[in-house]
Amino acid sequence: MSSPASAKQFLGVGMRYWIFIPVVILTLLIVKEYLLPPPPPPVVVLRECPHTWHLTGVWVSTREGTSHAPVKLLGMPNNDSTLSGPGRNTNIPEYHDCQRFIVNHGNGPVYDSLYALFASQHLDTIFGDSQPQSVALGVVAVPAAEILSLSGSYEPLHIQPGFNCLYLQRRGTGWAAWMVPSGHHEVACDRLQKPADFAAVEMELQVRQVDGLQGYQDHDFPPVARWDWDPRAGQQVIGLKCGTGWCEVGSPDGFSTMRPPALPAGLASAVQAERRVYEIKGWYDEQELASVENPLRPSGVRGTFIPDPKLGELNDKHSTLANTVESPFYDHWTRVAEAYLSADNQGYRDNFNLGMRTPDGRGSTFNLCFGGSGECSGADVAHAIAKSCTNITSSGRHWWLRIDDPDGRPIYRCVSRMGNPDGTITPATARWRWNLTDETTWVRCTSGCCQGGA
Repeated sequence: MSSPASAKQFLGVGMRYWIFIPVVILTLLIVKEYLLPPPPPPVVVLRECPHTWHLTGVWVSTREGTSHAPVKLLGMPNNDSTLSGPGRNTNIPEYHDCQRFIVNHGNGPVYDSLYALFASQHLDTIFGDSQPQSVALGVVAVPAAEILSLSGSYEPLHIQPGFNCLYLQRRGTGWAAWMVPSGHHEVACDRLQKPADFAAVEMELQVRQVDGLQGYQDHDFPPVARWDWDPRAGQQVIGLKCGTGWCEVGSPDGFSTMRPPALPAGLASAVQAERRVYEIKGWYDEQELASVENPLRPSGVRGTFIPDPKLGELNDKHSTLANTVESPFYDHWTRVAEAYLSADNQGYRDNFNLGMRTPDGRGSTFNLCFGGSGECSGADVAHAIAKSCTNITSSGRHWWLRIDDPDGRPIYRCVSRMGNPDGTITPATARWRWNLTDETTWVRCTSGCCQGGA
């Protein structure tokens, strides 16, 4: 049994050691924070870019490209899927665009980083008749789009890794634009700003409003944003609605863009409401498609995907009916879009029935139907069920896609349909959907979005 003196001696020694424990812990934390390399970023597949973003756990490169950092939305931790710029429209793909950019390396064109382009939720009104006087007079600049780059920098558009906000400003009869990066921490991309706050030369871009669209009204320009392409410089360009017009934003050194598709023979004398889906970028989508074989690479073939001119009329009339018997899609095939390629590609012909346009301007038509294999008539539908359809309802009903080539030969595919938040009605647009193996498609279907080619 120890004596009181020895117990005191023992306690004294123990207390001396306990004093050092916080020092050791603090030292370890400092080493972990500043000396040890950061943990590798988790692998996050944003499968339906840019639909259904949940950004918790998503990491982006730092501007220097030497490390990674987790993204921080303004609404976190309560909200991890709504960006400040697109707001309530964040998860509605028809408003936005998403691609892996194509860059030229020593062995030819390759895919670079993934870049998501989100149109501002106010794009349909901010430059309209009710615009604030400060906007009309060019006193302030307007956040028109938000860009998220997961890892890459794209100098022609001044895009840096993480969040970037694109501002437009009226300048007399023309426009000015700036790209303002904020890194992995999102800043409010929904507030008017004075250009003096960021009007640095390295941020400024060139803006051009598309000519030849006289006679169209404000509602003829969809409030969307799209990646476009400069065929001369081989660089990306941004296209978006700017009041009663369509603007293109590109390199400050100047740029060109792709011409709209030629009107089919049957629409040469059509009214503007039918011609607009061909003449106004934003309704349709055009981009170089990925190869359908591995390894993934640019195919060199451009695909053009155009909504049917009457798609908006159908959906507006039946927007709240969705899967009911009154819907134009219920047990009935309805034409929603057409697509064609710039050159023949065997992979896209075999998988999606796509080819070049006919001499009179016809491509492959996309048709939707909601029903069972008997109601959505087609001998190959049953085969499609067994091959790839996984979310059939208990009644056997499902959304189906039929793609007819210009000669009328069909193939059938399943459709993944996602309803919009609160039944929001979206523009009757069509766009390609980036996929990890190849491109598929998005097209509006009632108060939702239908992804075809699954």
